[in-house]
Amino acid sequence: MTITNNIITYLLAAILIIPLRFLSSPEPKAARKPGNEWHELHHGLRGAPVLAGILFLSLADTLSSAAHNVGFPIISKLLTPDDQ
Repeated sequence: MTITNNIITYLLAAILIIPLRFLSSPEPKAARKPGNEWHELHHGLRGAPVLAGILFLSLADTLSSAAHNVGFPIISKLLTPDDQ
């Protein structure tokens, strides 16, 4: 039953998302100089402070998760070293 619900949900989402591609035609891309991505990101996020906050929060979460995954085994090894 769960698999059937998942299939129906994914198909419904696909049916609703596919028309969004054709609502507007893509704009021609202007030639960009290399290394301009950071400027464009900064400029884009200034107009969307909530999105910038969400991205910063996810960055902090990613770094803290990585610190736990790497740090806990090291601290555990230091606190309880093997006597072998």
